[in-house]
Amino acid sequence: MNCPNCGAENPATNLFCDSCGTKLVKRDAEKQKKKHIPEGRGVQVNTPAQTKSYLPAEPVKPALSLTAVPLETLAWAVVFAVGAWLLFFQLGMKPLHHDESLHAYYAWELFKGMGYKYNPMMHGPFLFHANALMYFLFGASDYTCRIMPALAGLTVLVVTYFLRPYLGRTGALFTAAIIALSPSFTYFGRFIRNDIYIAADSMLMIYGFFRYLDTRKPRFLYLAAVGLGLAFCTKEVTYINGAIFVTFMFFRWLWEYTMRPGAGESRFLPALQDLLKQRKPLWVSAGIFFGLVLVLYTTVFTNPKGFLDAFTASLTYWLGQHEVQRGSQPVYFYAGLIPLYETLTTLGAIGALVYYSFLKDRAHRVWRLSAYLILAAAWWLFASQGNETFGLIFSLLLVTLGVGMLAYFSFAEGNTFVTFLQLWTLAAFSDYSFAGERMPWLILHPLLPMTLLTGFWLGELWNRFQRQRAWLLAVFTAGAVLMLHNASLVNFYGGGANPAELLVYVQSSTDVKQVVRQLTNMSKRLTGGLEMKITCEDYCSWPFAWYLRDFKFVGYPKFTATQSPGSIEENPVIITGVEMAAPGHDDRVAELLAEKYVAQRYKLRVWWAPDSRAFFDDTFGGKLKKIWKLVVYKEPWSGLGSYDMIVYVRKDLAHLYWSHAE
Repeated sequence: MNCPNCGAENPATNLFCDSCGTKLVKRDAEKQKKKHIPEGRGVQVNTPAQTKSYLPAEPVKPALSLTAVPLETLAWAVVFAVGAWLLFFQLGMKPLHHDESLHAYYAWELFKGMGYKYNPMMHGPFLFHANALMYFLFGASDYTCRIMPALAGLTVLVVTYFLRPYLGRTGALFTAAIIALSPSFTYFGRFIRNDIYIAADSMLMIYGFFRYLDTRKPRFLYLAAVGLGLAFCTKEVTYINGAIFVTFMFFRWLWEYTMRPGAGESRFLPALQDLLKQRKPLWVSAGIFFGLVLVLYTTVFTNPKGFLDAFTASLTYWLGQHEVQRGSQPVYFYAGLIPLYETLTTLGAIGALVYYSFLKDRAHRVWRLSAYLILAAAWWLFASQGNETFGLIFSLLLVTLGVGMLAYFSFAEGNTFVTFLQLWTLAAFSDYSFAGERMPWLILHPLLPMTLLTGFWLGELWNRFQRQRAWLLAVFTAGAVLMLHNASLVNFYGGGANPAELLVYVQSSTDVKQVVRQLTNMSKRLTGGLEMKITCEDYCSWPFAWYLRDFKFVGYPKFTATQSPGSIEENPVIITGVEMAAPGHDDRVAELLAEKYVAQRYKLRVWWAPDSRAFFDDTFGGKLKKIWKLVVYKEPWSGLGSYDMIVYVRKDLAHLYWSHAE
């Protein structure tokens, strides 16, 4: 039996379509229904073929055609187990990244009762409050400070399960498997930054929003409000994601407002009218959002100014950062990084965009092609004038117009959710590529819609082309093995701090943990606890502020070529940076300390900045060889960079430091 909505073949016993979830009507029932239609009276029957909705309001209940239900349940259990293992196994092994140490330390200060004030440079307050809670429950350590990000990564998987009515049962399983094995989702799910939280919050928002449109049940609207509130309290990219979601809602409203009778079923307009008429769900949702903002930005009412900063400083600070171009990454940064780590998702997202834009439904193909040309114009404009504010704004307006046109001329296909995923994918990839700061952790924002779109498309192909399932499964398995390979290397090889990994950006060296172990052992032997006096130069303060947090006597002065350390020369240990404070800095420090101290040089931060000239100037075969060695063996094609530190230990105490070297 063919689905009247998407055309997919289904077993005759099915009540709902395995691909899109539309309710199936038996042919005999259709004929019986037609017998009761009075002829010649102008009666129009709204048959399933004419009805265009988001997806069924009730959850899909039939068993997945791929397997029996118990086997499907087993598959989900395996996905969750693999995902949880990659997120939580040896979570504290990797030394804290510079940014991680900032987040971990200020959350620790909040936990210790020293307060917290919102600073847009470190993004929203949710992370600090969440980590303080983890310290309260489990204590402060490298492991516990990463529990909340790992839980957020697991939340993305859980919400994927509940998105089955929209992704399809098979599509949801494909999506969850990709997320569970994804090098990017697992790595930044083990990383104390805000982006994995935004991924989880976005999933809550879209699930709650679409379920509310389908069911009109206020609890789903409240869930969407929770997701939006937490996202706003997490990171300022919520403005970007919010603009994308509002663009979708506007063009959906425009399509419903202008569509001809019989072109589809209006869902957004009636839901909006009900919301404005009832008002209570709207007010409760607003209360949830502003309540979260008020409590978190004011740190439970101890910093009233934080509520104002939430809507002012958060936006003005990051708008001002666009021209700074922090990181100096090229506009094609994500176009290279995503395929390198997420090959299956990249190919799947491109295939899905081509399939849904030009192959599945041939109506309005010219308009959709025009939309892609507008997007290409936006990229061309930004590449030529993107560093200027005018170029950025005009490029973003073109992106909005392009994705809006694509959505408007795709709604008639009948599956609004997949249209939304197309809009989200193209807009997120463009917007985050145009933003001035392009960092590896921001990869999650365009990657999330790409992954959902890929999973949906694979699910539809699985149900529609049943004879080709073996080929599809073989391709997916090959991609999954490659993802697991990359996820294992980036998370565990080299202590999870291998600088050759492009997801690892200016990572703290494993030397840091070795130095901390030796300092801890030395202090315990010297003072019986952590009361040894340590001087750590200001430029080395991160991540040492986190790692030396329990030491009672640690100072962080600034050294210059003309400033004498003075009385600190008597401290048992002095840690200084190398060639960063000022010209002549190293020679001056060495001159002052050489008589009484022995020195040992370590790496503080290590990175790999790929030499693009060495890559592009090579032959085609040479380029392929470089990529192969990087993907499979993690061999960079150019040298590593590092910022070093020198640990000075008093000569009369050196034996206490070196005797415990590991």
